[in-house]
Amino acid sequence: MSREAAVAQALGPGRSTGGHRESRTCGPNCPHAVAGHGLVRGSALSGFRELVTELGGAPDDLLHLAGIEPSTAGRYEEYVPFRRVMELLEAAAERTGTPDLGRRLGRRQSADILGPVVPAARTARTLAEAVEVFSRYLGTYSTGCSLRLVPGPGEGLAFVEFRSVLGRRWLHPQGAEAVLARALTVLRLLAGSSFRPVDIHVPHRALTPQADYESDYSATVRFSQPRPGFTLSAADLGRPLEHDPVVHRVLMEHLAGTAPRDNAYLVRPVTELAKQMLPDGVPTVEDIAARLGLHPRTLQRRLAAEGLSVTDLVDVVRRDTAERLLAETDMELGRIARWLGYAEQSALSRACRRWFGMTPSGVRRTARQSGASEAAAVHGPA
Repeated sequence: MSREAAVAQALGPGRSTGGHRESRTCGPNCPHAVAGHGLVRGSALSGFRELVTELGGAPDDLLHLAGIEPSTAGRYEEYVPFRRVMELLEAAAERTGTPDLGRRLGRRQSADILGPVVPAARTARTLAEAVEVFSRYLGTYSTGCSLRLVPGPGEGLAFVEFRSVLGRRWLHPQGAEAVLARALTVLRLLAGSSFRPVDIHVPHRALTPQADYESDYSATVRFSQPRPGFTLSAADLGRPLEHDPVVHRVLMEHLAGTAPRDNAYLVRPVTELAKQMLPDGVPTVEDIAARLGLHPRTLQRRLAAEGLSVTDLVDVVRRDTAERLLAETDMELGRIARWLGYAEQSALSRACRRWFGMTPSGVRRTARQSGASEAAAVHGPA
């Protein structure tokens, strides 16, 4: 199988490195979750820079110290190591002297940061079905955190339990409180602004007076619990939602189509990082592994399980980018070569012969002729 075919298979049907696609999903038993190397969308940091600035802090300095590129904060299409986000929130809370920073961040974020799993849940029949959607497909947003619905502490009660890939205990209080605040925002979007869970479980001691928590969460709060989550009644779970069977089915099929194989989840973030880093030089295994929070050997081993390597993925990104720039722009060939990380234009020429069987000028000419033929077919002769 060619590298291009292997990449396409790992990304899923009809997908390439050139277009946007949703990430693959993962549950608590996913291999990379068990290994503690979860990722989360950059949208998890939506509002972070604004909040820290309001508190008198320097958000970009904190992001750099955490090993997170500031430009990724707030961007759904970017991927960030889950552990680094958790550590970032702890550092920001300490640096700004804001013990409720996680709650503040979670409250100011909209449900949109979670991506397509939210509209899929909103169109379910009941709140119970919506929770099941999140249980199955939260991995489209984060492979570092998962949830499940388990029996509650009493008759007629159920508990929505959040799990972290970083261990049985949530060691980052700010992250846990942000997750709970964000989850309540979503629940109230689904069930109505007046919705209140039976209670909320916080996995650490209170960081501020209990009254602050109950004001922030609008619910009874219990501290030093085994896992973060909230208790729901049977009546809560049976609440009807704005069910749209057609839209719900389409969205669920879309989410199901992104279910991962063991290591294929890495292909998309590696290719996205390669595209971002190419203009500054060809990224190495070490460069990309550092951005993903993985040891270089771990990254190599997991890609090798898919029949791929970082070199393969960078080559495919270069090919797709070259084809797009040659077909859609008038950029000079020397500039395209530099954009792709080549020191000389001759290297681009050799690569194009290998990829397309023709020179860069030949690729551009063929693309223009093809476009002209399609236009003539649509509009007729001039």
